[in-house]
Amino acid sequence: MLATAGNRTDALRLHLAGALAQGVSKAQIIELLMQLSVYRGFPSALNAFAVASEVFAAGADRQTQPPALSRTTEHRAARLARGRATLATTSGASGDAVVSSFNDLAPDLGRMIVEHSYGEVFCRDGVDMKTRELSACAALAAVATKTTETPLRVHINAALNVGARPQEIIEILLNLVCYSGYPAVQRAVRIAGEEFAKRERPAEPEARQSPASQYRLGDRCRIVGRSTSAAKVVRQNQTANQRKPKR
Repeated sequence: MLATAGNRTDALRLHLAGALAQGVSKAQIIELLMQLSVYRGFPSALNAFAVASEVFAAGADRQTQPPALSRTTEHRAARLARGRATLATTSGASGDAVVSSFNDLAPDLGRMIVEHSYGEVFCRDGVDMKTRELSACAALAAVATKTTETPLRVHINAALNVGARPQEIIEILLNLVCYSGYPAVQRAVRIAGEEFAKRERPAEPEARQSPASQYRLGDRCRIVGRSTSAAKVVRQNQTANQRKPKR
């Protein structure tokens, strides 16, 4: 969240050192800063990496395990297929709808989102998918613009899809208050509440009918099937009743 602001160098340095002190690995920090490029662009990510490099060089990172090597060069089709699989796992239909919304104007943009964001970033093994989605929610909420509202909705649902609890999402958003201010957090929490409500909303119950009305509805269906008018059926029933012997 601090990295998205781009002008919180001292605070970012402090929290990176704190993360390392709490057991977060250098590789995990690198993964989350790489993901930042999806939402705030490469300049913000590069600035964040410059700060992280200073923290690592200062000796805050006492872990000797190097970060995982990047993937070798591969065909774009492989990245696109991997991106589609990752998108289906996290966002499903909601993510597909966002990507497909560019088809009529700029289909390459949708392909780039799937290929780069999901085929190169979100699919990486450095952190688990739940952490990635919670981090995405924090980054989008911190940017706090109208353009990030739809992606925030997508990633709130994606976080729920991969195992995050609603309370965890709310806590992640509340954590932004100190850095992004109350208006940004209020907006994000409102959006989260709307998405939670959509998931909890029960299906519309079918209208219940009395046995008599069901019988009449069934008669009506059979009548239509026979191309027989309701008036004709009524007359037939009246005639049959008149022919019954009186006791």
